[in-house]
Amino acid sequence: MLTVLLVAGIGTYLLTSSHATTPYVSINADKGTLAGPATLTACAGASDGNCVIFGSGGGGTGNSLCGFKVGTPTISKVMVIWEENESASSIIGNSNVPYMNQVATSCGYANNYWAYTHPSLPNYMGMTSGVSYASSPWTNDCLPNDSGCNTANASIFSQMGSNWKSYNETMPSNCYKFNSGSYAPKHNPAAYYTNISSQCSAQDVPLGSTTSGNLFNDIKNGLPAFTTVTPNLVNDWHDGTAAQADSWLKGWLPVITSGPDYQTGKLAVLLVFDEGGGSGNVASNTYAAWLSPYTKPGTSSATHFDNFAVTKTIEDLLGQPELGNAKSATSMASTFNL
Repeated sequence: MLTVLLVAGIGTYLLTSSHATTPYVSINADKGTLAGPATLTACAGASDGNCVIFGSGGGGTGNSLCGFKVGTPTISKVMVIWEENESASSIIGNSNVPYMNQVATSCGYANNYWAYTHPSLPNYMGMTSGVSYASSPWTNDCLPNDSGCNTANASIFSQMGSNWKSYNETMPSNCYKFNSGSYAPKHNPAAYYTNISSQCSAQDVPLGSTTSGNLFNDIKNGLPAFTTVTPNLVNDWHDGTAAQADSWLKGWLPVITSGPDYQTGKLAVLLVFDEGGGSGNVASNTYAAWLSPYTKPGTSSATHFDNFAVTKTIEDLLGQPELGNAKSATSMASTFNL
């Protein structure tokens, strides 16, 4: 039996099998046309008999990446995509990252967003817990198995129980706690919380690719309520080039925003850098952009936001109590119509 899912929204759609790497057919939903290298019935050749249509009109690569839905937002899922170590001034207007600039102007951009400290790990931990980790050993970017470098503090992960997932590029195995090639645990905060160790073993997983693997499958079948996506050290701009980071994002964001959760108005995505330039326990202005079907393209805010504003926003959207510093932070939800 052939099952077809047409994701809502206008634009051109690609019909593929979940086991295929190339499209079977293109459907232009707003013009009512169907064309492609094969007819619709060719999709029945998929080994599982299931086909999914991912759209690029509302929530793809064009001008309708954001703001293609009206009415009261119905966001019930949040995804955070992390990038690395660049100040806002080195991103906005940089010709080497045209896609990141396109996202900032096509969706909602927080131009006064500040990471609260340096280096990486305390920012990841703070954003997911509302607690400041701007002290040793966290400021040494320690590993989860290092002495004192783990915690039983509450976090968004513990709040969500089994309803979260973290996707980490080139991580060797689930909830891996050691450096390995271009994978670094310091960018994978779930691995540091001891009170979610059993969930981490099942829900902190390798990313996969834009055509197969954990994230691709969950986009197709339905994402958990809270998700994080961490590129490897090359693709997050930590060790790689600006162009590599931009290319990685341009490959993944259309896949994510063309999925059913985003298309039906359930999912909001935060693209954020962990910190800007500098060092030590000082704040740094960096890039933070919200994508949602309800966020008006070109929305820009000069309101001061930080890691704990992100914590608050996520917890409010997911119906969870605000933890720690999130209680006194400013929510980003109304600004970006989430």
